[in-house]
Parts: sequence; structure tokens; C-alpha cells
Amino acid sequence: MKKYFTDRKLFVYRIIGIMLIFIFLVCDFVLVLETKSGIYSELPTYGERLSHYYSYFTTQSNYLVFMYFIFYLFQKKFKNTKPDFIIRIMVTVYITMTMIVFWTGLFVQGDLMKNMSVYEWISTFILHTIMPLVMILSYIMTAGDIFYKFESHHKANYWLICLYPFLYLLCILVRGYIRHVDKQPSDTLFPYFFLNFYTTNGFSMLAVGTVLIFTLCTSFQYFYIWINNLFYFRKQIKVNNITKVDQIKILLNIKQYRQLDHKGKIAMILAIVVAIFNIVFSILYYVLRNVWSKILNYSYENKIVLKFTIIIIVFSIITLIFVILGLANFYWARIVVGFCSIALICFNWIWIAGPIFDITIATLCLNNHKYSKADLDIYLATHNKTNKLKLKPFPEQILLLDEDEK
Repeated sequence: MKKYFTDRKLFVYRIIGIMLIFIFLVCDFVLVLETKSGIYSELPTYGERLSHYYSYFTTQSNYLVFMYFIFYLFQKKFKNTKPDFIIRIMVTVYITMTMIVFWTGLFVQGDLMKNMSVYEWISTFILHTIMPLVMILSYIMTAGDIFYKFESHHKANYWLICLYPFLYLLCILVRGYIRHVDKQPSDTLFPYFFLNFYTTNGFSMLAVGTVLIFTLCTSFQYFYIWINNLFYFRKQIKVNNITKVDQIKILLNIKQYRQLDHKGKIAMILAIVVAIFNIVFSILYYVLRNVWSKILNYSYENKIVLKFTIIIIVFSIITLIFVILGLANFYWARIVVGFCSIALICFNWIWIAGPIFDITIATLCLNNHKYSKADLDIYLATHNKTNKLKLKPFPEQILLLDEDEK
């Protein structure tokens, strides 16, 4: 099997992959220029069509993936290194947002899928599924070379990664305003319906969409950092040639059922409060739906409100169950609470402050480590003295370590 994955052949595979992506992007580009269906039928000039095509976050994020793979190819070939960790996580977060927002939000909009040709379906699937999955797989395969601190991420790199979505949102809103002033067709003002603040309840929809975008951007950053650190520990065990039996001993001895620290306790208490509030609020929201409709001046469909209420109640009950297990010092239960909080972000915007609490809970839960790098280093050093194993030294590529772990 190894003969099929030599450095030379891997370089050839990457070249072929980049060429296939390039061919697809060119074909998609030509399709946009020549198509006369859908929204492009209202855009008579090539300039108008290209302006609309490149206003999509989907288009921009897929081009970023393409440029990333080119950059990765040259880094690997001529420097035998990988792109910086922040670049890898940045591109992965953006393309993941593209996939999740499309399939959970835009795809369910019936008008979007009407009258699509076979090629347009293929193009949509590649842009919103194949390309994101390829990038996510690439990230996973290259993760774990460094240990990255959750606690220090927000000091610099978090804001750097959020900068591009912020600038994108700002430019798209300005572009939509200018097109509105020029009296362009209303459905060509903005690439996504939730950004159109000229429609009924437009500003409310824009606020919700903005919260959701930056919520996803935040959640995926910490989620991929968590994956990286998980792979880091696994790689260190492998690098040090630790046997399966010794590996089990390590996992059992390095605080697998670590006592909750103060951050973990805060996360569990917040999760209980938010879950109970969600259940009460969602029930009241459903019972008083007619009152809310009059106060907020919006129409609603009863079945949608009912589904909305059931989803929140189910997720909140699941959260409460795993909070109890988390308080009993089951590490994996606290991780489940974190991911449930991420899932509830998409629904808790209804009471405005909900996403803020969910992000806080998720961050604290994912940051409540099963074990730290310092724990692993100490255990391996002790294990080495006790069993006289010849362990290889750990790499010094540790980013943003706190003083107590240096």
C-alpha cells in the first residue's frame, strides 16, 4: 500500500486534484456567463452576472479552498511544510459555514431549487458538499502537529478569522444598498434572502442572520481546535511507540474522569439555567403565539412554531441529562453538553441573548480538557522512569502555552 503513497505519487495526486477543481471552477464560471435561467435571466450583461456570482459567500469560500490547495502544494513540495495552522483552520471554518448554511437554511427555500438543470444540481452539490468535505478531510489529515490553547485563541486569531465574514457582510450590504438606489430588480440586490433588509421584517431577519453567521464562525473555530488537540495527543502516543496496553493505562491515569474545575462548574450551571429557560420559554412562545404575532407584527404557520418548540424542548432535555452526567465527572458528557449548546445556537436567537449563553457554555465545555499537554508530559516522564521506555522527545511546536504549562 505504501508504494501508492510515496511523496512523488502524493505530489502527482495533488496536482490532479487541483486540476480537477480548476476545470470545474472554469466550467461553473462559463455556466454563469451563458445561463439564461433563474435569477441570471434578470441580469442582462456579463458584468452584472459576474458581480452577482462573486457576491456569493459560496463562490468566494470555494475559491479560497482552491487557492489553499495550490499554496499547500508548493509549501509541501519546496519547503516540506504545511500552511500555517491558522490558515488551515480559517479556510476550513469558512467552507464548513458554506456547507451548513446552505443545507440547513438555503436548501429548504423552495424557490432556490426550482427549474434547476442537471448541471446546476451537480454544480450545487460539488460547491456545497464535495469541496467542503475535501477541505475538512484535508484539515483532519494534517491536524495534530501542534497543541493549540483554547484560552489564548480569542486574544488575536479569533478576531482575525472573524474579520473576513465581517468585511464580506459589510460589502454585501453596501452593494445591495447601491443596487437598490439604482432601482435594480429586488431579487438581485442581495445574494441571500436573509440579508435583504428592504423586505417585510427585513432588519429583524438581517439581525438574526448576522447572529447566526458569527455564531457558526465562532463555534466551528473552537470545534476544529478541539479536533486538532485530540489528534495531537493521539500522535504523541504513536510517535513514542507506546503499546496498546500502555496507551490504555495512560488514558485511564491522565485525569480521564477529571474533577470539574471552576470553569466546568460554571458551564454546567449555565447549561441547567439555559435548558430550563428554553423549555419554559418555548412552551410560552407556543401557547401565546397569537399574542407574539400581534406584538411583533408578523404572520406565522402553526406547524412551524410547533416544530420549533419541540426541537428546543428535546435538545434542552438531552442537555439536562448530560449535564447531570457531567456533574458526575464524566468527561464525555461535558463534551456532549458543549455540542448540544452549539446545536441550540441556531434556535435560541428567538430570545436574543440565547446564542451568547450557548457560545459561553460550548467554549467552557470544550475547554474543560480531558487532560492537558502538561498532564501527558508528566505521565510520560514518570512512565519512562518506571518502565525504562525509550520515548522520543516531544516537538517544541506548542502554540500560546500558558505559564503553568511551560
